Amino acid sequence: MTFNNKNRNILTRLGGCLLIIGGIAYLGYWQAQAVIFGPQIELNAVATTTEEPVVEVSGQADNVRKIYINGRSVNLTPEGGFKTSLPLSGRYNTIKVQGEDEFGNQKKLEREIYYTGEPPYSTETDWEEKLERLQEQVEQNDQEKDSKEKNSEDENNKDNEEEREEGEEESE
Repeated sequence: MTFNNKNRNILTRLGGCLLIIGGIAYLGYWQAQAVIFGPQIELNAVATTTEEPVVEVSGQADNVRKIYINGRSVNLTPEGGFKTSLPLSGRYNTIKVQGEDEFGNQKKLEREIYYTGEPPYSTETDWEEKLERLQEQVEQNDQEKDSKEKNSEDENNKDNEEEREEGEEESE
């Protein structure tokens, strides 16, 4: 097959069209990445064990409109960065990061942290002791209330008796 000017012209046009279509497809793919891949979240290193009662959680989010850490909304920087501090609630803690894009697609990450420091919370025996003290206080309050009510009734009865006696004296 020989290439004359007419065939070359057709091939040149066909090649140009394919190049344009390929470029448009690539740009479309580039623009559609947010929809195709959804929200992307990357956490900075979070220690798996710590002695500190508060940890800092930070990272980078792409294609994210909202981000939540343990259910609490966290502000995003214009570049998509986020950062917050979280108090640890016990020995074993789970940090849950959830991002949502403008189409409602979600991405979730979880990290577990073991707290090895002194507990900022009461131990189980402390709770038992506190519960016993509270029960004792409730019983004391109930006894005082019953005693006050009884005294109040006794005083009312005395007042009523005195009024009756005065009424009887006046009628005589």
